[in-house]
Amino acid sequence: MILSRWLHLAGTLLLTSSLATAQPAEPSPTTTAPATAPVLRIETQESLLATLNGERGNQKDRDEAARRLLLWRTPQAIAGIRDALVNVGNAQAQLAAVRAISTDPDPDTTLIDPLFALLGQSRQMVEAATDALRNYQGSPEVLSRLLREANSLQQREVVRVSVIHAAGAFFEKRSAESLMGLLTRPDEAPAIRAAASDALGMIAGRTDLGQDVAGWTAWWQQMQGLDEGQWRSRALASAAGRLARLQAQYQQLSAETGATLQESYRSAPDSQKVEIMLRMLRSGQPTIRATGALTMAQEQSEGRSVAQPARDALREMIGDSDARVRYEAIRALATSNDSGVLDALLEQLTRETQPPVQAAIASALEPMRDVRAVPGLLKLLERGEPTSAEAAADALKAVAEKLRKDEPSLARQVAGVLERIYVSGTATDSVRDAVLQAMVPLRDPDLLDIFLKLLTGEQTDATRRTALRGLGGLGDRNTADSIVSWLDAPDDGVRLEAVEALGKTGGFEYSEVLYRRINPAIETNAQVRQRAWAVLTSLLPSAPVDQLQFWADRFRDDPTRRLTVLEALRDRLIKDRDDEGLAIKRQEIGEEHMNLQQFSDAALSFRPALDYWSGQNKPKQITIEKLAGQLIRALLRSKQYSEAAQFAAQAIAKSTTNQEVVGAPIRAEAERLRDAGQFPDAMDLISESRKMSPALDSRYLDTLTQIEAEIRRKQG
Repeated sequence: MILSRWLHLAGTLLLTSSLATAQPAEPSPTTTAPATAPVLRIETQESLLATLNGERGNQKDRDEAARRLLLWRTPQAIAGIRDALVNVGNAQAQLAAVRAISTDPDPDTTLIDPLFALLGQSRQMVEAATDALRNYQGSPEVLSRLLREANSLQQREVVRVSVIHAAGAFFEKRSAESLMGLLTRPDEAPAIRAAASDALGMIAGRTDLGQDVAGWTAWWQQMQGLDEGQWRSRALASAAGRLARLQAQYQQLSAETGATLQESYRSAPDSQKVEIMLRMLRSGQPTIRATGALTMAQEQSEGRSVAQPARDALREMIGDSDARVRYEAIRALATSNDSGVLDALLEQLTRETQPPVQAAIASALEPMRDVRAVPGLLKLLERGEPTSAEAAADALKAVAEKLRKDEPSLARQVAGVLERIYVSGTATDSVRDAVLQAMVPLRDPDLLDIFLKLLTGEQTDATRRTALRGLGGLGDRNTADSIVSWLDAPDDGVRLEAVEALGKTGGFEYSEVLYRRINPAIETNAQVRQRAWAVLTSLLPSAPVDQLQFWADRFRDDPTRRLTVLEALRDRLIKDRDDEGLAIKRQEIGEEHMNLQQFSDAALSFRPALDYWSGQNKPKQITIEKLAGQLIRALLRSKQYSEAAQFAAQAIAKSTTNQEVVGAPIRAEAERLRDAGQFPDAMDLISESRKMSPALDSRYLDTLTQIEAEIRRKQG
């Protein structure tokens, strides 16, 4: 019955979807999304009751409202369903309530009497009521009343057939005994005997006997001698086999139907896609609604837009009556980063009972980083269900930084809960790992001890990495010594985190241990070496001048690192107002830039050094001439020919003895450019040099003229 009903529903939707794809239609004005989505109305019990009992609205909406009401599990919701059952003036609400009870995993026993009262109504209502009554399989009272109605010759045949089918859902020996009586009673109507054989087939898990009275009699002779425990065990085992086969067929059909629906949507013209999507999302069949939500998630993750009406329908599915639909809808909303559903997600979280859906809600809340989600996430974490607790911890980690800044008191509360859960040891390893990671961005000083303890004893490398990250976040200088020992850990990740943490807790006194980590002979991991150098560099500003000079000399054969140290030393000398020392270091910095072929930067360092020495009362001529030569070479190599010519002219104007200092480099650069085939640059240099006043000496100009002539000959 379940399988045939699913086939009918799936086939109906496939037919309507294919018609929507095949028939041309005018684009619907609803396919254009508004600039902003409308505010999502938070679902309440009152709004659901209004939908259920309202004078307007379709049956599908009433059915869904009734199912959602039962999910609330409140006295108000149960009373609302009970009132609908007895409201003979609203058959649509009655039918919706009955259908909702049939899918409720734990139906309320106070609804049993109103359901039996419906057996006096229409065929549709009778079939729906008995379908709901079969959901009370754990109730001996319901079975007794069903069997009484089944055996009542005064009852209508349609009622007897329906209750007999319902009795087949009760795997009790007395149910089979009563059904055998109906099957073998000679004066029973054919419809009754047929219903009895169908019900027996459900109990026995057999489809091969049909209405074979002799076959069922032989089966009963084998089974009737069993005690209640043996009977129930055998019956449940048989039924389980049949259910497994049906479930496999259902899952295969569900997968194939979902794939067909998705293909129907993707191959449809854009003008018809919103119509097809809305049919899926608003289907009365949960599997098809879930397929619609899954399709939307895939469309959005692949960068394709979905029309606003479909997005609005998806938002309303957060509280769907089916757990899988809720799960897929919430995941689809998460892929779109729809922050407008925050309140609806938080409301659903307060009453959600399914761990996968709880986890999906937490995952959807994670990128929102909204502190309003924290209380709900804490409750979810404290429930301890592994899947949802881990997702809650991840979401708390994401919001921790904002929480620490905006709600410090709540942040401390969260830290306390996280510590308690971790220390208790009752959570799974994956949950504890997520909890520990969530502690780190809170930077709560009260967590320092737990991070330190995790560096001792038998811990996983992942745990040590997180603990080191936590200590680094706290930045307590008293923990640096505990961190240093892990710079020699076997695990690359632990060493990397130790380097990072030391940079946040230690000072330049740890420079030597960091120096070991940048040595390839000691540290084999390139990433660790890179980070160790970065941390060491960050500590240079706190080093004394003599130590900076020591480190600059230490890196004499490594221009890049030597340059970094020299620049830190330069900044310290500026701070100390040591102008002479500063001029010396600027010259050294310029020389390292030249070694690295960073010629423009070299010129920027040589010039202020030259200005300093030139401005002294007793200038050191040798130093000045060396710097002048270095500066003009830096300008020439950086192709600053106009600036080089101007500087050369100024130097000659100060003293004709500077002809050799500036002339020789200009001539050498022109020759280099010629030999390298860089003719345009050579011609630019020669042109700028001829503009000098005072002019270069003839011995340099003559060479430049010869170079120019050679280039022109080569250029034809």
